[in-house]
Amino acid sequence: MPSTRRHKNPGNPSSSTRDADVRSHRFSPSGLWRSTLTRYRATVVRGAAATAAVAVLTIGMWTTQGNWNVGPPATHAATEDRSTDNHADRSDAREPTTDDESAADADELEESDEPDASEAEKTEPPQPVGGLDEVQMANAVTVVEIGRDLGFSDRGQAVALVTAMQESQMRNVASNAVPESFDYPHEGVLTDHDSVGLFQQRPSMGWGTVEQCMDVHYATTTFYKSLDKIDGWENMALTEAAQAVQVSAFPDRYAQWEDMAWAVIAEVG
Repeated sequence: MPSTRRHKNPGNPSSSTRDADVRSHRFSPSGLWRSTLTRYRATVVRGAAATAAVAVLTIGMWTTQGNWNVGPPATHAATEDRSTDNHADRSDAREPTTDDESAADADELEESDEPDASEAEKTEPPQPVGGLDEVQMANAVTVVEIGRDLGFSDRGQAVALVTAMQESQMRNVASNAVPESFDYPHEGVLTDHDSVGLFQQRPSMGWGTVEQCMDVHYATTTFYKSLDKIDGWENMALTEAAQAVQVSAFPDRYAQWEDMAWAVIAEVG
């Protein structure tokens, strides 16, 4: 009976022989290094795959929420909350302006730029009347205003106006006979003895110094005070009252300026 034992084939080693070879190879230095490297590579690959999966999930969540900022999700959420609150505060504080409101504001600005008619009339200076130029009118207004400040009626103001017009043509004039008079502001030259200024007052007759008589305010005030000393001047004709103060060689010439005087008083208002 033939034997059933198998003979070892040198060209086809048995499994036991291969296992022995594998074990001997695994526990050799080079075998250990290759085995360790294989396991490390497998771990790295698995870790990279997990990291990529987490990154894909995170980016998908941010994209869905509309937040493209890079950084920790909690930080972005807090920033978004603060930004929303700030916008809410500004929207509550400033309401949108409609077209009607803008038009109304523009109308108000236009109306405020236009001066009131009554205010314009009050602030506009009196215009020259009665044939006077601007310089003469300015002096006439001064005469009226000083008279009112002193408490004189329109009639008293008219007496002063006709007097100044006749004496100096309503100008503050110097005199060639009084050289000092040119040292002060003047609006022309008129020589009649030592008379100077708006009312042609004579320093030599006690009306004041040359400087004082060349001052419109002083000269006008002095005339009113002299008129007030004339008894019954209120009942006199304008030319008579003027003559009572001035003692002129031509007492009737004041009368020609009465219309001018009343026109000035009316213009000053």
